[in-house]
Amino acid sequence: MGRITSDWFDSCKENWFFPWNDWIREVQTQTTDLPYTLMETKSYPVLADETDIQMLMKLEKDATTNLSEIAKSLGISRQLADFHFKNHLIDRSLIEDYPIFLMRYGDESQVMVLFIMSFHDYETLAKFARSLLDKFFIITMGKVLKENAFLMEVFLPTIEFRKFIDALSKMAKMKLLRSYKYVIQDLRIRRRQTISGEFFKGKSWIYDHETHMEMLQQKVSKHLLKFEEYPKPSSSVTAKVNNQGLLKQEVKK
Repeated sequence: MGRITSDWFDSCKENWFFPWNDWIREVQTQTTDLPYTLMETKSYPVLADETDIQMLMKLEKDATTNLSEIAKSLGISRQLADFHFKNHLIDRSLIEDYPIFLMRYGDESQVMVLFIMSFHDYETLAKFARSLLDKFFIITMGKVLKENAFLMEVFLPTIEFRKFIDALSKMAKMKLLRSYKYVIQDLRIRRRQTISGEFFKGKSWIYDHETHMEMLQQKVSKHLLKFEEYPKPSSSVTAKVNNQGLLKQEVKK
């Protein structure tokens, strides 16, 4: 998540400004080491147990929940909850920080957009990623394993979103990135969930990708059936789920 700093804030006018060309130049001057949270490691050991996962789920719902309430809801003692919190969640860095989300733009029209960014090589990926660490409009970032690509979620005033896309297009022409895709989220129906603790048993995750993708495709198909009740427009929209679990839309005239 990008830090909220005063670099792009006008304290006299009390509003944000967006120097996109300055950002493009900044990308070119960054170092080529990825932020540690985006680095791939040789292995991914499981550092949690079932109690840790259940506690994390409670804290994701409400980070201010006290340990006594968590212990009671999980049916464990306060002392055991305290042990897991200090010795596992904190000491093992299962909790890294508590980011705070702020509605930054007052009554302005705003958009939240999910991007998939692809790069020519590791160096350009690292430079781009590092340039975002202090950008207040970045909500989340995550690297795609074994690829020079990552996902990011941005939150911008609608009037600035087009300029942001223009900046990305300029960087694509400059070979600072290879390509990008995005999906605009509908904030009226946006939902979040905790980590899926029901798939964690013993000390390992249980996940069947093929079954998950089949279920996701069924949900998408069921959702699209609702549109058959309405008159067909001059252009038709079809949707499908790719093997990464992302909804793609194709428009046909």
